[in-house]
Amino acid sequence: MQTRLTPLGYQAGDQVYHPHLTIGRVGRGVSIRRASLMEALATVAVPSARSRVDRVLLFESRLKTGGPSYHVLGDMLLGGRDSEGPASSA
Repeated sequence: MQTRLTPLGYQAGDQVYHPHLTIGRVGRGVSIRRASLMEALATVAVPSARSRVDRVLLFESRLKTGGPSYHVLGDMLLGGRDSEGPASSA
């Protein structure tokens, strides 16, 4: 990925990129002990599941006092083709 993005002006940091999926966030000003959060999450049953991923959406999150808003910056079908039609904002 870095090889493709460098000519576009992307400068990678020293950290290794780790793709991830954000499940949730804790807002600013919310006080929660990490141990309490981990204990609560340990009781959540998550069934095994498989998903087929056929596209990648690149979002920009804009943090505002009323909460974040998300805007689609790009939408690409895996395999290198752009998707057809406009993507909607979340």
